[in-house]
Amino acid sequence: MNKREIIIIHDEWIRLEQKGDIDSLEKFLTNDVICVPEGGVRIEGKADFLNFLKTDEVQIIEIKTENLEIRGNEQIAYKVADFETRFVLDGSESYIGGTHLWILKKENSVWKIDVITWKINQN
Repeated sequence: MNKREIIIIHDEWIRLEQKGDIDSLEKFLTNDVICVPEGGVRIEGKADFLNFLKTDEVQIIEIKTENLEIRGNEQIAYKVADFETRFVLDGSESYIGGTHLWILKKENSVWKIDVITWKINQN
């Protein structure tokens, strides 16, 4: 498994999400992607997941990740990382931190995110 390919996707995802370019995240997802947000309802399908991300009224300032771990084989892999996101909501700056998990699979020799979830740290 070439971990570098997944790191490139990870880095580009963070860049696009910080920029607010949610539509461009589409290229990284399987058509039937599943998202299980902490405390939320399971979201299935690329369009519904992207719409979920767009409904957030948060302006992201910065996303930092650390403790990136990637494991798997040539067809399936997972990526887990800790994150901290600074954002503005209702005019006030705040942040959240936690851990996110992606499960990726190869489609036509390209890594795609098939499952995405996260857990928010309790302060």
